[in-house]
Amino acid sequence: MFSGLKSQWRRWKLEIEGEIEEDAAAIGNERSQLRYIYSRLEGSAKTNITTFYELELRKVSPSPQALINRLDILYGERNRKDKAIQALHTIRQKEDEPFTAFYPRFEKEIANAEAESWEDSSKISYLRNALHPETEGSFDWML
Repeated sequence: MFSGLKSQWRRWKLEIEGEIEEDAAAIGNERSQLRYIYSRLEGSAKTNITTFYELELRKVSPSPQALINRLDILYGERNRKDKAIQALHTIRQKEDEPFTAFYPRFEKEIANAEAESWEDSSKISYLRNALHPETEGSFDWML
């Protein structure tokens, strides 16, 4: 269920898209898929999308993806990539933070910045700048 908390949107969107894709035959046609998505909403998310849902249902060929797209406009983080690129400039490993705790934070920003396809040298440069000086010295042979 999605209640309208922006922090839960990405996770829920991925889950509902997966459910629709995997269970399309069981859920039924696009109208049934649209109804299914709407049934997985509650609270302010349901309230905020009800008029759009009603209009979409009246169409000859309603689109479940249109409902997801509208929810994405309302709850998605449109500048996620830009924020992540900025975060890569400022992210720093804390003095007492183990590398194993820091690296997942760094990787999350790489993923959000859609930087997986960047040159390794660029990603390594961001990582070097982010590491605490004591940690960076431990990885000189790798970096």
